[in-house]
Amino acid sequence: MMGSTRARRRSAGVRAVFSTAVIAALSVGMSMLVALPHLVRILFGLLAALCALCSALGIAYSSLAGFLVRRFFARPCVAPQSHPGVTVVKPLHGDEWNLAQNLSTFFEQDYPGPVQYLFGVHDPDDPALKTVDALRARYPLAQITVVAGSTGPTARSRIWSTCFRRRRTTCCASPTAT
Repeated sequence: MMGSTRARRRSAGVRAVFSTAVIAALSVGMSMLVALPHLVRILFGLLAALCALCSALGIAYSSLAGFLVRRFFARPCVAPQSHPGVTVVKPLHGDEWNLAQNLSTFFEQDYPGPVQYLFGVHDPDDPALKTVDALRARYPLAQITVVAGSTGPTARSRIWSTCFRRRRTTCCASPTAT
């Protein structure tokens, strides 16, 4: 019996030490639990202030952008003083599908300045020249120039021959060209 009394005393002592440690840990934990809501409130308060600041900056930016856009479009449009002459360069090769309709879109533009239409072909017997002749008949006031001639050493030989090698080319100008 004595052994069991001793074991009980030891067990009671261990329980007392353990319960003291648990109470100490709980008291520290409780103080942490008391302090934790305060920290959470501070963090959520800072987060709310940051969101409010971002919202205020977004509203200010949108208001300023709206004011500046309104001010930009309130200015009167200035009409150009002059309309310089332009040249539309179009290399041709063969009788393509819908070629006449595609080329007529160049002539239907409403540019107020002088426009020269320069069509370049590699071969003077190219079938695309029939379409250009039809366009000359359809638009008699247009300044249409056809350049038929040699090619150069570049991959884009039609453009090269049209624009840069005029000295070696045969030029067939329209009757209205000057």
